[in-house]
Formats: sequence, structure tokens, C-alpha cells
Amino acid sequence: MKLGGAITGKAVKSIASKERLKAIQAIVLKSTGKKLLQRHLVKSAIPIASIAIGGGFNYKVTKAIGRRAMTQSKIRGDEHRNNNGHSTELAVSEP
Repeated sequence: MKLGGAITGKAVKSIASKERLKAIQAIVLKSTGKKLLQRHLVKSAIPIASIAIGGGFNYKVTKAIGRRAMTQSKIRGDEHRNNNGHSTELAVSEP
């Protein structure tokens, strides 16, 4: 058991020299850093895209409602002018 551990330790030390460890570290860190950056960008992009889509939708709907309100206002104004100031509602007679 001790012999196997000693042999393995020597093999690891010879394989894992400083230069090799630095090369491995650079490769691992580069790929890990790239993945973390991609994950961060995706997490940041989703809320930004949602804000843009929601803002665009709100703008279009508000414009449509505003146009409808302006049209209705013009129609009601024309009705009021055509009735010579008389209300279009039925008058209620009091007993």
C-alpha cells in the first residue's frame, strides 16, 4: 500500500511540474472564464430584452388608445354641435 502511494506520488510530481500546471491552469481558467462570461451575459440580456419588448408594446398600445380617444372625442364633439346644444340623453320628467 505504501509502495503504491509512493510510486503514484512520484509520478504525479513528475507529470505535474510547474510549467505543466500553469499550462493546464491557463486552459481550464480560459474555458471556465468564457463559460462564466457567457452565463452572465445571458442572465443580463434577458431582463434588458424584456424591458425593450415591454416598452415597445406599451408605446404601441398607448398610441392606439390615444388615437381612439381622439377619434371618439371628435365624434362626440360633432354630435354635440349637431344637436344645437341639446343633450342626446332622454329627458326624465318629474311627477
